[in-house]
Amino acid sequence: MSISVERVNEVLATVIDPNTGKDLASARAARNVKVEGDRVSLDVELGYPAASQLELIRDLVRDALLRAGAAAVDANVTMKIVAHTVQRGLKVLPNVKNIIAVSSGKGGVGKSTVAALLAVALAERGKRVLLAQMGPGRRLGEVLGVAESTDAPAEVFRGLCFLTIDGESALSEYLGLVLPVKRVQRMVVSSKLYRHFVAAAPGLKELMTVGKIWYEEQLESGRGRKWDAIVVDAPATGHSLQYLRMPAAAHEAFGPGLVRREARKVLDLLEDPARTAVCPVTTAEEMPVNETREMYAQLCDHLKMPLGVLFVNRVHTAPAAPDDVPTAPAGASSLVVDVLRCGREEAGWAAINAHYLRRLHAAVPMPTVELPFLFAEEFGLGEVRALLGHAEAQLTRLANGSAGAAPC
Repeated sequence: MSISVERVNEVLATVIDPNTGKDLASARAARNVKVEGDRVSLDVELGYPAASQLELIRDLVRDALLRAGAAAVDANVTMKIVAHTVQRGLKVLPNVKNIIAVSSGKGGVGKSTVAALLAVALAERGKRVLLAQMGPGRRLGEVLGVAESTDAPAEVFRGLCFLTIDGESALSEYLGLVLPVKRVQRMVVSSKLYRHFVAAAPGLKELMTVGKIWYEEQLESGRGRKWDAIVVDAPATGHSLQYLRMPAAAHEAFGPGLVRREARKVLDLLEDPARTAVCPVTTAEEMPVNETREMYAQLCDHLKMPLGVLFVNRVHTAPAAPDDVPTAPAGASSLVVDVLRCGREEAGWAAINAHYLRRLHAAVPMPTVELPFLFAEEFGLGEVRALLGHAEAQLTRLANGSAGAAPC
């Protein structure tokens, strides 16, 4: 059966991109469509990072065209990341150069999601971005589509690299810099005394982890600084504050010498509002809001670190109060009962979120971006892109108001 170019476009209008929810025809993703008898070839160009999804979308296109009558289909699916109109004018943190945006908050509130969102937004504006994960963990790698944690920067897509920073590995790397003779370095690292020292020294791994971020910020390439921006996915609030306290603690504890000098360099980076901004992440619920208030106080009163934007994740909204949602009438179908029950539950969450948002705004006077709750079985870069779409208008308003690193 022969097939025409027009028919190919009709079929593509039925192929839904699972990451965006849009069909490939309205998204204008098809390029170079060619039909020779019953054989079809085309390019499909995705405008977002989707390295892990290319094969899936190729199969969707191929299967749809085969069902429509094509005998053979050659579908080449690629990515082309281009900043769109809003992003070209988007200033994520306009007063911060060589950004080190530290995303932190209570565990489970979406820190890794917001870190990925910031990194993707910056990379799509043409920045060379390093997204660094402090300590082991799989969550951020899963969001990015990177299979394994890596102690060397791994490219996610053009302009964005991912790195896992482990304190012990960072210490070994540092020794390689100060002990250029590899044989001596291996002797030190393999010795029992070294291993006992690393295990017993309080705060050493935390200090070296933060020091590794300073080191990456200093790296040069043929075009100047290697990274235009570094986004750090920090641990949960308590552990995160422990990381951020260590440079100051080391600077105070040690006398004149190497450790004190190195700690001072890291402190200069963390306290510089032109280079660093801490972006807390929370949800509008009681415990996360309480932890965010405590973290804000610690950052302002003790650590004296510059603040960026507060992200409130998983915000529910509803057009009605819970009591305004009607109950199902007698004899209603199970579908009606379930729909009204879900509506009442969503309205309940919206009321809870609105209450704690008011408390949060009163206690934490920071520029704020609210991210909606997304109903998704799996969370990847497609969902990050969807959240970025929600965040852009808010970030643009903040940028037009010159919201950079927020004062305490």
